Amino acid sequence: MQSCTPLALEDFDRLTDSFRFETVLEASPERIFDVFEDPESWPEWAGAITKVIWTSPKPFEVGTTRDVHLMGGLVGHERFFAWERNRCMGFYFVGTNKPAVAAFGEYYELEPLDDVRTRFVWRIAYQPKPAMRVLSPLTRPFVRLMGGRIVKGLERYVRALPSAHAPAPA
Repeated sequence: MQSCTPLALEDFDRLTDSFRFETVLEASPERIFDVFEDPESWPEWAGAITKVIWTSPKPFEVGTTRDVHLMGGLVGHERFFAWERNRCMGFYFVGTNKPAVAAFGEYYELEPLDDVRTRFVWRIAYQPKPAMRVLSPLTRPFVRLMGGRIVKGLERYVRALPSAHAPAPA
């Protein structure tokens, strides 16, 4: 395993390779968090993800871990540094199976707008390995493009959920 440097929320403002995406989703924060917790949903709406395996039992919380398999065979071993169900979650790579990045993290924030709409803010931050830093300016447009596609995928997925406007089942 290739170790990665842990990230905290303040690193998302510090790192040069940091991105922010925002949209309004047609569902409650509870329904959206149900999607986030469902390992089968991620490959459906987040195109680069092929499999998600939670390696910690529920209830999920700060310190929870999971493995995310990505296209190209990359596996990210993640640890959650933020977890407030229906409000926010954030994780960083503890390590990867390939020398991909020195550090990588994501932060998801949900803000209810009314009973059926939620503002979703997604932040990504990473630090390339030293040998890859020269390519970083060339990869930023690709990250923006892929991030936009993933947000659109989540919008479509949530819109297609049965009773997407209803509260999550108890």
